[in-house]
Amino acid sequence: MGAVASRSKWFAAVLILRKLMHREIIHENYVDAMRCLVYNSQHGGMLMGKREELIELKNKSGMNWKQFSEYYEIPYRTIQDWEHGKREMPDYVLRLMQYKMKMEELLKMGGNDDRK
Repeated sequence: MGAVASRSKWFAAVLILRKLMHREIIHENYVDAMRCLVYNSQHGGMLMGKREELIELKNKSGMNWKQFSEYYEIPYRTIQDWEHGKREMPDYVLRLMQYKMKMEELLKMGGNDDRK
């Protein structure tokens, strides 16, 4: 029961941090650091790796793996290899994928900008 209660407190803390981040009170890097701590506490001391971040990014997108690979224009087999840990995804690719998704979210929230 203690471990479950502890995880619940971590999740609550992360949710609060996310709300503060959306209000631009704190920087998103702080929330990312807290998310890693939550993952670390749940998985026996392992920090979230690129594979787990890829899976989380895909889940957040609401796409299946095929759609996800087409969206990012990355071969489906490559995505599968990264997902299953057969190949290691380069750091810069993961960061670019996260950046693209974040920018798409911001565009959806902010509407269209008529500047050219």
